[in-house]
Amino acid sequence: MIHDLSRLPPCFAQCNAVHSGAVKKDVRNNLIFIVALLILSAPGLVIMIQRRLQKPTGDQTGILSPVKMDVPYVNPLPLGSQTHLTFPPLLRQWVATLAPDAPLQTAWISQHRSFELIHQSLDDQHQLQLQLLIWDQRVDLTRASFTLDGTAAQKMTMTEVDLPAPVQSQLRLLGYLTPPQRLPRIMLSFSPVPPDLAPELKLTTTRSHEPFIDRLQLPQDSHLRAMITPDPATTTHHAQ
Repeated sequence: MIHDLSRLPPCFAQCNAVHSGAVKKDVRNNLIFIVALLILSAPGLVIMIQRRLQKPTGDQTGILSPVKMDVPYVNPLPLGSQTHLTFPPLLRQWVATLAPDAPLQTAWISQHRSFELIHQSLDDQHQLQLQLLIWDQRVDLTRASFTLDGTAAQKMTMTEVDLPAPVQSQLRLLGYLTPPQRLPRIMLSFSPVPPDLAPELKLTTTRSHEPFIDRLQLPQDSHLRAMITPDPATTTHHAQ
């Protein structure tokens, strides 16, 4: 192996010198390019660092604003903070047909939207009769118990109702992608009626094999109040 370049033939020595000069020129050009790139990028880097150091306020956090969503009020799945509950007209019309004698004017859905109150009334013995629809299909009704301000239901019966196809279609269009085809309908009987007529209905059961509790503050019904509130004249007469 030849270590002394002076012993190389003149042509080889000339080629080596040319190659070394070309390499040095390329290195110099690369350094010039890098320096120029840093100079051009410096203002942008300074601005970016300043923004990072600034305290984020309002919409300057760099996080996209959450998308606002509308979903039917009977959707039992967890909802985000930007979710708005809607009241599909076909659903409300259908619910009214389940209690045609005294339909509720507004929707009464439980805290976790597992059940909906569709009817309440008083019978001749002043027992409070409630009818519910169970919207959360994960709820285990075989383990379910309902209490009214701590008092257990005296009677509980269950049937099933079919959710009409047009209502299912509207629910899917409004964001409830998998509405149930059949719904459990629960009839409850409580006695005596609490005097304030705005008691809390509580469901205790399991959901997806986990303990589950849901609540609903019952509406104050002026008709029910009139039925059980004694007339002042009558009260005076009995007091005598």
